[in-house]
Amino acid sequence: MKKYIILVILLFFCFGFSSPHSSIIARKNDGGDKIAYDTANSGTSAASDTVTVAIDPTDGNSNKMLVIGVGWEDAVGDVAISALTYNSIDITGGLIADVLPHDATYNGLSLYYMLAPDDVSRDIVVTMASAVEGLSLGAIVLYNVKQQAPEAIAEAVNKATTTASVEITTITNNAWITDVVLNDSSSVTNTPSDSSDERWTASASQTTDMSTFHQVALGAKTKSWTLSDIRQWGIIAAAWEVAD
Repeated sequence: MKKYIILVILLFFCFGFSSPHSSIIARKNDGGDKIAYDTANSGTSAASDTVTVAIDPTDGNSNKMLVIGVGWEDAVGDVAISALTYNSIDITGGLIADVLPHDATYNGLSLYYMLAPDDVSRDIVVTMASAVEGLSLGAIVLYNVKQQAPEAIAEAVNKATTTASVEITTITNNAWITDVVLNDSSSVTNTPSDSSDERWTASASQTTDMSTFHQVALGAKTKSWTLSDIRQWGIIAAAWEVAD
């Protein structure tokens, strides 16, 4: 009997036991290759209902992710996005979130994604339900991204500050965070204040920008921008898991 007890104790210390938190450890995906930035492009229009932007990813990069931001302003009222296409294919189903930072003017900001964009140049086209005073469209391509929806999403709006910010919590190691921000003036700049890399900016009655940040360890991250003047603003952030 004593030999049996000793054997059980030895097995316990050699192999341990199942922890109730082991599922969290399983989410700490370090991946094979790290997520990386590929390319970006943006465009604007004034007093129009559409903008077209071409995006041309590098040939050969695998597990690509297309992330698209749309910002608009109008003095009359809310105007919905009626169509968003990639190579004439509807991608409105890839909506991550949208916000409406209203005050003296009407503004809208939306963030979309699409898995596995082609290795050749394709047009992204946004069309509004009617013409707006200013419309911005921009996109980036990342690669080595797990081909799924974002692992985390956050959004915020405010009507009178010089800092646009939102906190997002990643749930895997080596996630990348993309965020899009809008202020309601074409003469007010948005500058990242959180060590992020700004990828594009586009101004037409409003100013819309996008940035990326590599979050090495899972956890909370405050995405923030400094505005060059007090304006109303909106921000949307999404986090992406590295491919296995």
